[in-house]
Amino acid sequence: MTTSTDNELAAAQQDEYESIAAIFPDEFTLHSQDPINYSILLVPPSASDGEVFTARSHLWPRERLRLKVNYPPTYPDDTVPNFGITNCKGEESVLHDFQLLALLNHLSSTAEAEIGMPSVLSCYYAAIDFFETGGLVQAGLALLSDDCLSNILAYLATSKEAIDAVSEALPIFASVAKTDTVWKELCRIRWREKWGFEKRWQRAVNDFMDQYEPQSRTTSQYFWHDRYQFEERDGTRTSTSVEELCSMTFQCYQWFDTTGLLRQSDHMRDVMPTGLGKDCGSIVRFLNNGLFSYVIKERECPSGAYTFSVDGEAISMNGLRLRTHRLPSWGWEMTSDLMVMRSINDEGGNNLGGLWDDLISCMTLQQRPDWITTTLGLYPYNYREIPEDADLMSLLPW
Repeated sequence: MTTSTDNELAAAQQDEYESIAAIFPDEFTLHSQDPINYSILLVPPSASDGEVFTARSHLWPRERLRLKVNYPPTYPDDTVPNFGITNCKGEESVLHDFQLLALLNHLSSTAEAEIGMPSVLSCYYAAIDFFETGGLVQAGLALLSDDCLSNILAYLATSKEAIDAVSEALPIFASVAKTDTVWKELCRIRWREKWGFEKRWQRAVNDFMDQYEPQSRTTSQYFWHDRYQFEERDGTRTSTSVEELCSMTFQCYQWFDTTGLLRQSDHMRDVMPTGLGKDCGSIVRFLNNGLFSYVIKERECPSGAYTFSVDGEAISMNGLRLRTHRLPSWGWEMTSDLMVMRSINDEGGNNLGGLWDDLISCMTLQQRPDWITTTLGLYPYNYREIPEDADLMSLLPW
């Protein structure tokens, strides 16, 4: 015996399919009234029946599809409609199994979100949206091997943010988002912009070759992903060692050119000129022969050798203490009250272009405060050329 609840469900189903038929008079086809079974032609928003697909036709299948619907007995209270996809002849569609499964899962998720009320209209528009937003294309990517997906993502991966964006937009790429194919290329792109590219790259390649056996090098590993993260952290490290210092070459400048001041006539000695960018600076190398550590400061005249020691984030050089920190380029900078040194690339020449642009480009004249009565050099001066940096302007002595 049919209960009143069954009657209410049957009435709800009847009302819904009649409403669908009224909304889509040309697209609706009733196949059976008991049990209710019908289909709706899926039509792109900008195309009516018979039109040639235009702007977004590449996102749609090459044949017209119909959404088949039949109602379980307890719909819409406890279950969702049963969906199927056919072509206009009622035959199976040309969609690949992966694409068909993705579409049906999308429809089921939409219906489950509205369980307890009629949901076919929402599911119809969800199917349209699936095609319009490239769902068919995304599902088709599932047919590609992981190697193919890795190569595609490596081509698209111009930055870490690009990998995240692609993986979020196309979740199929999430499974290969950390593979070596992707991150090796990203390491190359990222490090090429940084100081010490050649040495950093060669160290990574050597470590990769040492870490993996020949038979495993073709499999997906996370070496380059982990190495990228390591180098990002290492690029901010400020403590160094004797061995590391001895592997680098520096260019050194005095903050102020006292010699240049004294070369001027007495009445012109009102401005202490900056030492930055004058001539070519000094090339400095740190050496260690196993017995003691010393610094060679190379210049046409004069040249000098000094002993040095390393204490964490500071270098002591003949009593002069230099503080170490890292530049945005990951290069090293060492500063004291008298001088500043920056690491340079030995790869293919010194490659000094732009090394000091951030300081030289923001020079200003700083007036000597009244409370300062003694200054560098033999003659007093009232102004000095200095980078417009609050810390430097307050810390460097007059």
